[in-house]
Amino acid sequence: MKTLLFAALACALASPPAADLQSTYTVGESRTTLFNIEESSSLTSVQVILNGEESPSDEEMQQDQDFGRGGTFTDKILRAEDGELSAFTRTYSDLMSDRTMDMINPMGEQSLTESASESELDDVTVLFTLDEGELVASYPEGEQGDEELIDGLLGHLPFAEFLPEGEVEVDAEWEVEPRLIWDVLNLGGDLSLVDPEADAEDTVMMEALDDDELVEISGQVNATLDSLEDGLATITLEIEMIEYRDLTEALNGLVDGSGEAVPEMELAESEKQYEGEGTLVWDMGGGYMVSMELELTLEDVQIMHINLPFGPDDMSVEQTIISEGEITASFEVEVTRD
Repeated sequence: MKTLLFAALACALASPPAADLQSTYTVGESRTTLFNIEESSSLTSVQVILNGEESPSDEEMQQDQDFGRGGTFTDKILRAEDGELSAFTRTYSDLMSDRTMDMINPMGEQSLTESASESELDDVTVLFTLDEGELVASYPEGEQGDEELIDGLLGHLPFAEFLPEGEVEVDAEWEVEPRLIWDVLNLGGDLSLVDPEADAEDTVMMEALDDDELVEISGQVNATLDSLEDGLATITLEIEMIEYRDLTEALNGLVDGSGEAVPEMELAESEKQYEGEGTLVWDMGGGYMVSMELELTLEDVQIMHINLPFGPDDMSVEQTIISEGEITASFEVEVTRD
């Protein structure tokens, strides 16, 4: 009997722990998500071809950029059905975005540009309600506000979609949609972060180029269940993601056609390649993400082909700009219950 008992115990100790990772919600609880994203990049290559001949003047151009974005979402769970969140309020706070650009032009002249963006969403509470599979934003009953302010908001936080289906053991591996990496780097959708000192035309251009409908995501993300300890599941991520945008039509749509000489954008595209690692920690008992960290390298290639009409002659410009940089992102969730 003792032999059988010891054998069973040894077998249990030798078997790797397993868990069924699920997302759960408790009505009345509040989940506070804090996020911070930092990106730095430097210009590595500029090539300009004028009428078929390469221009050497841009070889001395230098450009360094630093970009930061962050904020806090406080979600109050109002209703959950069959494990799915169907109604909650979200209060936005500490929303920020800042950018610094240090540039040396081909003439050797240096310029430093700094900007800081603010959002009218700060301290605003928005109601999200599940409607035909989508979380729809509105103002809570009895409250009114600018409808354009909430038009581009996304209520869904995609962290649970990094989890595998069914019961998994330590060292189990699975694939994750690369789109999820892009989703967390653009958490919450359009947060109406606007630089109050920015030129109106520049703001319109940036909004047109940042249109999410222009984005195509591809790549591969592999996840591994690294450990199950103290009620926490730790998942590591190996990330390769490509973000592609065809901006040709968007830029042509911004050109004022009232003049005689109208530049024609023949091609405008941007391709960003991300590579790196991430770590996600999941609370198995609470059914929510505790933290997520991402460390990525970035290569950004921008290509533009422009036709400039000048009198009887045309000038063709082909420009390729390559930048390289790094991105660090952190996400933390705190849960409180009434």
